[in-house]
Formats: sequence, C-alpha cells, structure tokens
Amino acid sequence: MAAALEGRALLGMARDNKTADIKAAVRLGVPVDYANPIGQTALMVAALWGNLEAVATLLELGADVNKTNQGGATPLHFAAAAKRNAAAAVDALLAAGADPSASDSVGCLPFERADDPAVRIKLGGPDPRLFEFAAAGDAEGIRGLLTSGAVKSLRASDPDGRHALTLAAGAGEEAAAAVELILEIDPGLAAVPDMTGNCPLHAAAEAGNEAAARALLRVLGPEDIDQRNLQLSEYSQGSWSSGAEEIAPWDKTPLALAVEAGDEAMTQLLLDAGADPNIPGFDGACPLHAAVAAGDEGIAALLLEKGADANRPAKDVRSALHSAAQRGPASLLALLLAHGADASAANEGGWTPLHLAARAGSAEKIKALLAAGADASAATSAGHTAAGLAAANGKEAARALLEAAAAGAAAGAGGKAAAAVAAAAPA
Repeated sequence: MAAALEGRALLGMARDNKTADIKAAVRLGVPVDYANPIGQTALMVAALWGNLEAVATLLELGADVNKTNQGGATPLHFAAAAKRNAAAAVDALLAAGADPSASDSVGCLPFERADDPAVRIKLGGPDPRLFEFAAAGDAEGIRGLLTSGAVKSLRASDPDGRHALTLAAGAGEEAAAAVELILEIDPGLAAVPDMTGNCPLHAAAEAGNEAAARALLRVLGPEDIDQRNLQLSEYSQGSWSSGAEEIAPWDKTPLALAVEAGDEAMTQLLLDAGADPNIPGFDGACPLHAAVAAGDEGIAALLLEKGADANRPAKDVRSALHSAAQRGPASLLALLLAHGADASAANEGGWTPLHLAARAGSAEKIKALLAAGADASAATSAGHTAAGLAAANGKEAARALLEAAAAGAAAGAGGKAAAAVAAAAPA
C-alpha cells in the first residue's frame, strides 16, 4: 500500500513539474516507471501536461519511453495531444527513442492525437492536403498526393479523427469520383470506422450521398452494413456502467441516421441492401421509433415492410404505438396496428396506447385502438381509466366515446361489444 501511495505521488510530481521531488522519490526507491491502475506512468503524465523539465528529468532517470498504458498508448501519444509544448515534448521523446509507429489498442498512431499540423508531420503524419482534397471531393488532388509519395496510406486520420473515405462519403454527390478512387486503391477502408466510430456508410447516410452509399455497398459485406457508431458523450466521459449493468457505447447504424434525416430514398437503398431495421441505438430506440416520433409515415411503412418490430420497446417508450397514440396522424397509428402492434401493451406505469390517445383526445385513434382490441376499462397503476384521463384533460367527446365503449364491454353478451359501440359513436 505504501509503495502504491508513493507511486501515485510520483505521478502528481510529474503533473506539477516538480523535478527535484521526482529525483528524490526515485532515489528513495519509487520505480520511475510506476503505473497507476490504468497503466499511466509519470512520463505519460508529464508529456500530457507539456512539462518539459519533468519529461527531461524522467528520461534522465531511465523512464521507458515506449511503455504502454492499458489502452496501448505510449508517452508519445500523450505528448502529441499536449495542450502546450507539444512539439518540444515530442522532440525530447523522439530523441530518447520513442517509436512514432507504435499504435494504441484501437489502431491510433501518435500523430493522430495531435492538433498541431507541424506536430502531425513531425510524427510521420500525411500531407494535410489529403483531408482537404477528400472533403472537397477532389479525386485528382488525392491521386497526385499518392503518386508523389506525399501520402503513403489513406487510412490516416485528420485532427478530428476522420479518414479520407469518411470525409469524401460525407461531402455530397459531387465527391463520387473521390469515393470511387479511394475504394479502388483501398476497398477495405469501406468497413473501417474513424475515431468517432463512424464508418464511411454513416457519413454517406447522414449526408444523403446516394452515389457514395451505392459505391460503398458494392464492396461492403452483409456484416458491415449495420455497423454502429459511438455514443460520443457517454464514450468521452467514460460512463461505461450503471450499477451492475454494463453499458456499451455503441449507438446508431447508417439506417438509423438515414431515418433520422427523413431521407426516404436512402432508407430504401439501405433496406434493399439488407440493413436490419431492428438494431437499437444507445437509448434502445430502433429506426421505427425515430420514424414514428417524427410522424414520418412513408419511412415507417418502408421499415415495417422490411420487418421492423412494431412492438419492440425502447428505454423511454413502451412501443412505437405508444408514441403514435400521443402524436402524429391517425393513419400512422393504423399502419402500426396493421403490422401487428399490440393495442393492449402497457408500460411500467400501466399506460396503454388507449390511455395516451384518450389524454390527447383523438376520437379517430381511440376508435382504431378499440377496434384492435384495446380494453376501454383498463386502468393505469395509479387507477386512471382512459375515460377519466379524457375527462381530466377536457376531452369531452373522447370521454363520452370511451364511457360508451366501457359500458358496452361491461354489458357483455347482452350489449354491444366495445369496438362496435366505438364504431357507432359520433366523432
């Protein structure tokens, strides 16, 4: 325990650039390469803070310039990302034998951590014009860089973590030639995500670039069409668990992005290529939830025709039918019912779609739900019936309709069925 405490103190000294204290601690027996529970060493900390004096002192004391942390990052990765003195810190580490070709566990090279273009080039990064040409869809510019040797690999990332194919795919239809060129040179790049987790198909879907999407789909395997990107806020904050539940950072597929953009043509293209409409995002919502929330009946129909599950829950909503009952056209609710949505499904509070339609006061939706078998007398966990909710919200026509339906159901064989009563009632 004492050794661990002393080791952690060494990291604090590196952070605070206290060179005399660092020397004293190492003389007293603290290992110069002591690593904390995630593998960070004092040299990594000093490099990240741009503390040149601490970097020099630790190197003099024999710190391992190529030691890796749990994520595979070396001190050079940290120096590249330093907010001050990055170039000087990188120079010091390179002079001590740091390896600029050492990638971390996700394949990130030291130069890819750097914001400063000069530092990126110093660490062997590509000519920055590669990313400018890719974003502009300049195929000839890219070809020239490759021919001249200024760029040796198209897999390098720009300071925002995006590689050339992701940039070109997101640039619009005018970038089609650049996309085709990159795929001709490195077709495998089509399935490679960038540092944000976006693959080129995500970029094409979000930009509505059908030409790029078609080119990518020609080389992608079925297992690559449904890649999910990262939920950036959770990923960057390190929120990986909630209680005993493991939280994965994976989020949206290209199909989900197309649906959220309201792009019916891209949605159709991806579905025809075999995209799975039932893959949830970080919040548990599938593309159908997004289409229904947006009131997009056309895209909802495409998803349902390709097998979207009308009863799948998300974290914030029991089913797409619950959403449709609250908002959007009645025809969208009818579409879901026609594809097997459960009119009686209840959330944790006992709310069914009928309760929500009653609160909204939509007679047309109430009739459709009753005709599909919804129970007019069902109560929420708090004891609220659909008729009571309609009355509480001033929806008198809906209240009367629901009370008649409930009375009909109570009458049983001696009276009309609830659906028949509802159908006969005026709107």
